Amino acid sequence: MTQISALIDQAVRAVCPIYGIGIGRLDDKATWRIDFVEAATNPQRTAAAAVVAGFDVGAAQQQEATEQQRLNTDRQELIDARLDAAITALIDSTPAQRVAWANSNFPSLTAPERMRIGMIMNMIAVSMRPQIRQ
Repeated sequence: MTQISALIDQAVRAVCPIYGIGIGRLDDKATWRIDFVEAATNPQRTAAAAVVAGFDVGAAQQQEATEQQRLNTDRQELIDARLDAAITALIDSTPAQRVAWANSNFPSLTAPERMRIGMIMNMIAVSMRPQIRQ
């Protein structure tokens, strides 16, 4: 169920007992179907039909797009924060910690190769420190 169909379903359930709703095309309410529970009264069915008739698909789509954009922004901020934390950890670690990291993350490399990775990380950390600590 899409977010929009869930909103419609929730709005209809607030006024009438239903099994669910069916939406053929969002832009054509004539293709929408309400599956009423047998116990639904005529006034409840009328209220449900009024909810469907008054439902603003455009506003719901805009709300959904805004929510998706917010989620994308939150995701990107999380990625950025993790990257910042990784860079900060790199520049704040000691040379021995960087070599230990290379040893644990590249076990298939030879000891001299891991040592070179550790030295490269040391050079990167030293060169990055002034830009990061501004």
